[in-house]
Amino acid sequence: MKIRSWSLLGASLVHAATAAVAQTPPPRTWLAPLGAEAGPGAGMISEKFDEAARQELRKSKRIELRGDTKPAQAASGTGADPRVEQAENLRTAGKASFAQKDYETALKQLQGALAFYEEGLAYVNRLEAVLETLGYLGACSLALGYDDDAKDYFQRVLAIMPEAAPLDDYPVQSIQLFEKLKTQQGKKKKGSLTIKTDPPGGLVKVDGSDRGAAPVTVADLARGEHYVQASQDAAGVAGLKVEVKGGKAETVELRLSTQVGPEPAQPVDPAIVREVARMAADGKLGAPFRERSDQIAELTKAGCLVVGHVEGQGNGYVLQAYVYSPDQKQTAALDEVRFRADLSSVNVQATTFAHAVEEACNKFPYDKIVVGGVVVARTEPAPPPPPPTAPPSAEEPKPRKPLPPAVTLENPEPLENDEDEDDDTPWYKEWWVWTVAGAALIGGAVAAGFAFAPEDTDSTKVDAEVKW
Repeated sequence: MKIRSWSLLGASLVHAATAAVAQTPPPRTWLAPLGAEAGPGAGMISEKFDEAARQELRKSKRIELRGDTKPAQAASGTGADPRVEQAENLRTAGKASFAQKDYETALKQLQGALAFYEEGLAYVNRLEAVLETLGYLGACSLALGYDDDAKDYFQRVLAIMPEAAPLDDYPVQSIQLFEKLKTQQGKKKKGSLTIKTDPPGGLVKVDGSDRGAAPVTVADLARGEHYVQASQDAAGVAGLKVEVKGGKAETVELRLSTQVGPEPAQPVDPAIVREVARMAADGKLGAPFRERSDQIAELTKAGCLVVGHVEGQGNGYVLQAYVYSPDQKQTAALDEVRFRADLSSVNVQATTFAHAVEEACNKFPYDKIVVGGVVVARTEPAPPPPPPTAPPSAEEPKPRKPLPPAVTLENPEPLENDEDEDDDTPWYKEWWVWTVAGAALIGGAVAAGFAFAPEDTDSTKVDAEVKW
């Protein structure tokens, strides 16, 4: 393709503008009110800390604080979803990075594109763009050594379009894996899907193909994830990603809506918020904590939830906070933040806390994960053993270590003659006496160690270093 010299500046400006728009979405983060334990001034100081932390997080470009600001929406009557437009920009940028073999950047851009496509699925007109995104994600993952992720992405393509072929842009190993999975996909059981809409009568599409008016049952669907869309002139549109299991009928209902753009965050019941904060303060971060946090995430549309509590300690205060990921189903512990009861200390440490939240939400799973009520820090793998040293040369023989005096033989004689020799050495100075005594002591110590060692009743071992 030839480009005239006068158009180069315009092309570079267009590329720069696309690159500026095609940014991966920042994690949506919800911050629970930072409560305080009972104590003089603890309530007031925690409110000041909460206010300062939120003010810092609102300015952040690395996260989106949910429940604090209204999300941007498309102009009324345009019929365009801003998430789909952002997905298109990210998909184009991701393909360009893939062509340059910058697989790390491409993976992030394409993951962002897929997230936007699936959020705005109701307004996606070309499902081929989603399939292309999934395919490039598989090729990127395989190039980076994420074999399981690559299989998952390719299988999702083949579930939606069993006759799909790998793109010519894929590396050879991606093409080979795709063809192998395609052969396996044809042997799996088919499933069926019954689709209803609220209100009834919505026109249904499954994986981009028209399937009639709801309620409708679609049979012979490949096992895996499928995209279902529905529309009705008066009631609006809806979209949903559904997993079909082989040999089993699934039923889903889509609620049609005229809402264009991201759904606004819904208010959370204060009682649930207080319950989650109480669990965090008590260090009870098991299944009930995750269940309540998932409810909050569903309402706030957040991908990270931050819960913390302030308590007095000495002449100051300490904040212990946790970050929960609904996708990972894991809770990470942030480092404790200590501050004094003055505004200067509060503002400085609130900024430190805000930056820690940004780091955790942008690289989850975090370094410190809560497992079984304790915080485990991931340890680095042990360094490889040093290379063996070269053997000493013949000119400089390695000096030999002398034998211990107790077993050094001055005049080695045949052992049978030793019985006849007259030896005036007292029995308690004989070497064999102390050798036997030493062996007995060592054996007794080992036996005592086994006898008094606590029994290990936990068969689950965590290869991690426990830190706070």
